Amino acid sequence: MYIALGYSETTTDRRERRKRGLINAIGAVMNTLFGVCDDNCVSKANEQIKEIEVSGTSTLHIMKSQTTVMKTAVQRIGTTIEQTNKMYDELKTREKQFMLKLNDVTNTTNNLLDLVAMSEIHNIYTALTNQYEYETSTINQIITAARGGIIHTSLITPQELATTLKEISHRIKGKLSIPMGTNTAELYELHKITKLTVFYENERLVFITKIPLITDTELILYNAIPIPMVRILTYGNSLNTRVTINPENGNSINTRVSINPENPYIAITKDRREYTTFTEIQIQTCKETTIYRICHAYQPIQENNGLQPCEIDLFNKPHKIPNNCRSLIITVDRNIYHKLKYQNEWIYSVLNDTIVSSCTDLTEPQINHITGTGIIKIYDNGCQLSGKHVVLTPIEEVSHKKFIDFIPQSDMTSLLDKIPQNVHLITLKNISSYKSLKLTDLHEYSQSLNEIERQISNEEERQKHYSQHTTHSYTLYIMIVLIVLIIIMVIIIYIIIKRANLIAIGRTIIDASTPVPSRRQKYSIQRDLTNEHDRFEAIYNVVGSRSPSPR
Repeated sequence: MYIALGYSETTTDRRERRKRGLINAIGAVMNTLFGVCDDNCVSKANEQIKEIEVSGTSTLHIMKSQTTVMKTAVQRIGTTIEQTNKMYDELKTREKQFMLKLNDVTNTTNNLLDLVAMSEIHNIYTALTNQYEYETSTINQIITAARGGIIHTSLITPQELATTLKEISHRIKGKLSIPMGTNTAELYELHKITKLTVFYENERLVFITKIPLITDTELILYNAIPIPMVRILTYGNSLNTRVTINPENGNSINTRVSINPENPYIAITKDRREYTTFTEIQIQTCKETTIYRICHAYQPIQENNGLQPCEIDLFNKPHKIPNNCRSLIITVDRNIYHKLKYQNEWIYSVLNDTIVSSCTDLTEPQINHITGTGIIKIYDNGCQLSGKHVVLTPIEEVSHKKFIDFIPQSDMTSLLDKIPQNVHLITLKNISSYKSLKLTDLHEYSQSLNEIERQISNEEERQKHYSQHTTHSYTLYIMIVLIVLIIIMVIIIYIIIKRANLIAIGRTIIDASTPVPSRRQKYSIQRDLTNEHDRFEAIYNVVGSRSPSPR
């Protein structure tokens, strides 16, 4: 240690130092009392110093070797530190690059997050747009349906509407009821008879639905079609049937008679006890459904009590035509075929016609002759009937319901006796020139018996006056002709006498006063004398010397 501090090595032997008696005692006391180091203490200290020197020497050797090791380690550490610094610098560079890349990644991540957020916003916007479009489209559909008189299902479903109508039907009192709609399957038919009013108020669409209420009385609707009656006399076999004049009253058979119904449409119950009537305009206001037809009760439902019209009496199947039936007379020169609605049936009123039937499954056509009135029905749609001026072609039936026609069983031939005997005196309106002729159109061109009798009376009176007027006219004409003839004869006689006197006087004057003219001049004078009296007088004044005779 001392060597390390710069001191020389001590070689004194401490063990050879001898103890001093008094000094040792005083030193021991001082050591004890005051802690002063005595000789023992010094020797111990020297021993320890020696031990320290020995250990220091070994320590120095160790430290030298350790210093060498430390130098080597320090050098290695320096190299390592340099490498570490280089790696640190490189690490910083890479860290900077990493930070740059991390910033790029962060920016990219932020961009991706922004894109994700924008995509979410776009999806939300798209969803809102789709919802807005759906709601707008729904509103548009609601408005469009409302304009067409339909309530959109988004406002009320068919089930809700049927339930509501069922609740309303339970609250209606009396014999009235809702015709249909309590079941969802009937709502489409309910739409045909309802009236929907829509208006906009306070940013709301208000729907007012009017549903007609019906009674529990069910009637059958009939269209009264009058069939004109014609009397046909035939001779020969069925293939040579001819139409002749009716010998009983001398009228041509093209004058036909039919019953004039008071109303074109009759609604009557099945038991024939209650009825009502409709006009052509009133029946057009009815609402027709697949279940039944709903009509407004313009006329009250009446009972069949004996005061009903003629067409109602015919439903009771009387043997004779009721007295309250009015007859109409019409002139038709051609055959009439009237097709019934919804059926392949034709009512005909013909004088004489030949029907040729041709079917797809028949090799040869069939020929039939028809006269009078009746009904032709075609069962097979592959058949076609042809007449002289008509072709009957069946069509597919648009309705599967079978409508049963009612044909009165009364004796209609008595109508022919109502044709007046003198009907030939008047000219009835002939509608044979009309192309489309139906039985329902006959009443527009027909005339009643009262009108025909009035026309016959007027025609007879007119013919009477005409005959009298003709007689008077002929007498007057004869008298006028006689007077004219007498006047003409008088004038002729007067002219002849006057000319004879003038010729005699002229000749006398010429012979006495003038030389004989030449032949040419004489011819000219004679021509003047015979042709023109005035010119003769002028020549006479020039030639003669006296005034003319008073005659």
